Amino acid sequence: MGKTWRIATIFGIPIHLHWTLGLFVLFFIWFAKQEALSTENIALLFGFVIALFCCILLHEFGHSLTAKRFGVKTRDIILSPIGGLARLESIPNDPWKEFKIAINGPLVNLLIAIILVVFILLFGYPILPDINNGVVSIGSSNFLQMLMYTNIGVFMFNLIPAFPMDGGRILRSLLSLKLGRVSATKWASILGKLLAICFTLYAVFHGHLLLIIIGPFIYFLAGQEYRQVLLSDKMKTTILSEIMVTKFTKVYNDEPINSLLESVELTDEKNFLVYDHEDQICGSLPELFLEEIKNNPSSYTSVNEISSPNFLYVESKQSVDKVFQIMKEKGLAIVAVVEKEIVVGVVDRTTISRFIFENTKRGIL
Repeated sequence: MGKTWRIATIFGIPIHLHWTLGLFVLFFIWFAKQEALSTENIALLFGFVIALFCCILLHEFGHSLTAKRFGVKTRDIILSPIGGLARLESIPNDPWKEFKIAINGPLVNLLIAIILVVFILLFGYPILPDINNGVVSIGSSNFLQMLMYTNIGVFMFNLIPAFPMDGGRILRSLLSLKLGRVSATKWASILGKLLAICFTLYAVFHGHLLLIIIGPFIYFLAGQEYRQVLLSDKMKTTILSEIMVTKFTKVYNDEPINSLLESVELTDEKNFLVYDHEDQICGSLPELFLEEIKNNPSSYTSVNEISSPNFLYVESKQSVDKVFQIMKEKGLAIVAVVEKEIVVGVVDRTTISRFIFENTKRGIL
């Protein structure tokens, strides 16, 4: 995502601004200068942009708070010139839960539009904005109307049945009821790609620059969503015994640093289990710790001075996906794989990364 800045935390969810908003501000200044806008018009236009981003933020909270009801955490919400993004930790496998999470974002914009309509009618304002020579501009007389129509536009745009829009996830969740998640994603992805091609062709023949940009963007993300679901399914159906490393280097807690460095030079392993003098696992030596030793070899005399006490035994029949989630939650770089309480291999983050890469390279994903 690139550089972001946290501006607030609401409902326990960090709110970030993407660095490209700085470019948007520069464009705003350039536009105001080119159009020779008055101070009042600049203030109104700036206020409209702020109000629109508040609506987009509420849209993302529609997703995030619904996800929270289902036990899904939101890592953060990022606001950028092209909209907002609520980064959920996961997507529920239950189609109805995914449907509710996806639909409640656009419904927030529809609700905002309805509230604005009621407000406009109560105070006797016209529903249609002022149009001067076929051009609609933001002014004090049409500020609320334009905000209302923009929210309706956001609502409708997000219902387009193509990833990454909410409509793609809504379609996928409904298809999942009959087809299963993988097949549903495949068909939703195909439809998204077809729509992207149509957008692009329409844009080329009618000179719509924005659609020319959006079309390929949707096409790429539609395919990416399918690849991610295939990867997730592959990780859920592959067990550790299929990818574990059975021949691994044992590092002992009282081993001198010089001896350790000589041992690791002879292997391509990145993370190690640490054993005590009784040949029992007592910790781990992650890659980052090993890098620290290599950079400062004179600062340590033996492995136990820097090794981590954290380690975990996992059954060989556990899925790669489940164990990877546990490793992320517990901050583990390596785990011991056991069968009948006997260590038969290891799996670390490098092993899992290699598994993902190899599947991608073979075209499975």
